[in-house]
Amino acid sequence: MLALGASSRLRVAQYVPFLRKAGLDIALRPFLDNAYLAALYAGQSRRGAALAAYGRAFSLLSEIERKRRRIG
Repeated sequence: MLALGASSRLRVAQYVPFLRKAGLDIALRPFLDNAYLAALYAGQSRRGAALAAYGRAFSLLSEIERKRRRIG
């Protein structure tokens, strides 16, 4: 599936090889998904898609915290 908002990820992705070489584990995930961007481009409400994005972000933060506690 083609990502509608890929330009930001492409700008960030250029640094991934250097960050991995420095020992960091990198995973790129879009904050706003295609549903949000499609609604934006169509002039429709984006509230539900925005709330879902924040839900995914908080879930990811919880996952990171669990991993951090296991490591350290």
